[in-house]
Amino acid sequence: MIKYDFILLPLKIVVRCLEFMFFDFAVTDKDNGVKIILRRFCQFTTIVRALAAIVLIIAVTGCTHRASLSAPEQWKCDSQADTAFKGGQWEKSFRYHEALVNREPSNCLALYHLGYVVGRMGDRDKEIQYYRKALTCGYNLDDQLHFNLGMAYLDLNQTAKAQVLLKQAISISPKNPENHFGLGVIAVAEGNMVIAEKAFEKTLSLNNEHWDARLMLARLYLEQGRWKHMQDQLEKVMIAQPDNEVALELKTILQKRQAMEYDSN
Repeated sequence: MIKYDFILLPLKIVVRCLEFMFFDFAVTDKDNGVKIILRRFCQFTTIVRALAAIVLIIAVTGCTHRASLSAPEQWKCDSQADTAFKGGQWEKSFRYHEALVNREPSNCLALYHLGYVVGRMGDRDKEIQYYRKALTCGYNLDDQLHFNLGMAYLDLNQTAKAQVLLKQAISISPKNPENHFGLGVIAVAEGNMVIAEKAFEKTLSLNNEHWDARLMLARLYLEQGRWKHMQDQLEKVMIAQPDNEVALELKTILQKRQAMEYDSN
């Protein structure tokens, strides 16, 4: 599974939102102000954006990514564009790729990477435009392009378009667990927990160590009150990653929920 340093924070945002969605603490006026702000922060759009950030993927191996599999020989980048891309120098990478596309308008792979670069720079509309240009150009057999385009639409709350693209990604590469995980995230955003659960379970059938899928299942089970199922998922994560912050926070939320129910009885 491809992982990035920015995965942890979005999951922590989701977990923190869950805590405020599930509990009604006795708070002071000052604390209540903070609580109200966080509740607003945890509205649908924010959670969707956090989830979208979890699964934005691309193998940052340079502009020759998968060229030998699905791109003609001319679909390559010069060394400067390649180096900037691999080094995460997004503004410099954008300039080099843009110059390359100006010289070679039919370089579909460069169009794809332009989309990814502007996405990392935070411009979702341009990201989508470049991905669409890459598809029109003929670069349409890479499941990661469909995946990333779907995540860009999800970030704009266009879940129907996002779902279509993730299904296309799955049709291209049905054994890529990230595609099923992405479909599950979209289902969560749409409130369809049945599809979400199936998608995360499929993810785990392809990669039993996909810890983000286990954590998303734990979140889903918490919402449904299926605490034993939630605990099972958390235990599997924590055996492998005892210090996983998200798992620890979810465990704390679970314990509070259980204590509240015990006290009410």
